[in-house]
Amino acid sequence: MTSSYDIFEMIAGNDLMCIEAVEDLSTAKKRLVSLASSKPGDYRVWDPSRQQFVDTSRKRFKDCA
Repeated sequence: MTSSYDIFEMIAGNDLMCIEAVEDLSTAKKRLVSLASSKPGDYRVWDPSRQQFVDTSRKRFKDCA
Protein backbone atom coordinates (compact mmCIF):
# COMPACT_ATOMS: atom_id res chain seq x y z
CA MET A 1 0.00 0.00 0.00
CA THR A 2 1.42 3.36 -1.01
CA SER A 3 1.04 6.43 1.13
CA SER A 4 -0.39 9.59 -0.35
CA TYR A 5 0.17 13.22 0.54
CA ASP A 6 -2.84 15.40 1.33
CA ILE A 7 -2.95 19.00 0.15
CA PHE A 8 -4.77 21.49 2.36
CA GLU A 9 -5.52 25.18 2.09
CA MET A 10 -5.49 27.38 5.17
CA ILE A 11 -8.78 29.24 5.40
CA ALA A 12 -10.29 31.57 8.01
CA GLY A 13 -8.17 31.56 11.14
CA ASN A 14 -6.33 28.28 11.52
CA ASP A 15 -8.92 26.14 9.74
CA LEU A 16 -7.85 23.79 6.96
CA MET A 17 -9.77 22.72 3.88
CA CYS A 18 -8.71 19.50 2.16
CA ILE A 19 -8.05 20.08 -1.55
CA GLU A 20 -6.87 16.67 -2.79
CA ALA A 21 -4.51 13.74 -2.28
CA VAL A 22 -1.52 13.06 -4.52
CA GLU A 23 0.82 10.08 -4.83
CA ASP A 24 4.19 11.62 -4.06
CA LEU A 25 5.95 14.75 -2.85
CA SER A 26 7.11 15.74 -6.33
CA THR A 27 3.52 15.73 -7.58
CA ALA A 28 2.46 17.69 -4.48
CA LYS A 29 4.99 20.43 -5.23
CA LYS A 30 3.82 20.71 -8.85
CA ARG A 31 0.19 20.82 -7.74
CA LEU A 32 0.90 23.53 -5.18
CA VAL A 33 2.46 25.73 -7.84
CA SER A 34 -0.55 25.15 -10.09
CA LEU A 35 -3.01 25.92 -7.30
CA ALA A 36 -1.15 29.07 -6.27
CA SER A 37 -1.10 30.37 -9.84
CA SER A 38 -4.87 30.10 -10.14
CA LYS A 39 -5.84 30.91 -6.54
CA PRO A 40 -3.12 32.39 -4.31
CA GLY A 41 -3.28 31.11 -0.76
CA ASP A 42 -1.50 29.35 2.04
CA TYR A 43 -1.26 25.67 1.06
CA ARG A 44 0.10 22.84 3.21
CA VAL A 45 1.07 19.23 2.49
CA TRP A 46 0.39 16.52 5.07
CA ASP A 47 2.69 13.50 5.22
CA PRO A 48 0.74 10.66 6.85
CA SER A 49 3.84 8.52 7.39
CA ARG A 50 5.41 11.26 9.57
CA GLN A 51 2.06 12.54 10.89
CA GLN A 52 3.00 16.15 10.19
CA PHE A 53 2.94 18.87 7.57
CA VAL A 54 6.05 18.92 5.41
CA ASP A 55 7.98 21.93 4.20
CA THR A 56 7.81 21.63 0.41
CA SER A 57 9.57 24.91 -0.25
CA ARG A 58 11.12 27.81 1.57
CA LYS A 59 8.98 30.18 -0.51
CA ARG A 60 5.36 30.77 0.46
CA PHE A 61 3.08 29.58 -2.32
CA LYS A 62 0.84 32.61 -2.02
CA ASP A 63 3.77 34.63 -3.39
CA CYS A 64 3.96 32.62 -6.63
CA ALA A 65 2.52 34.20 -9.74
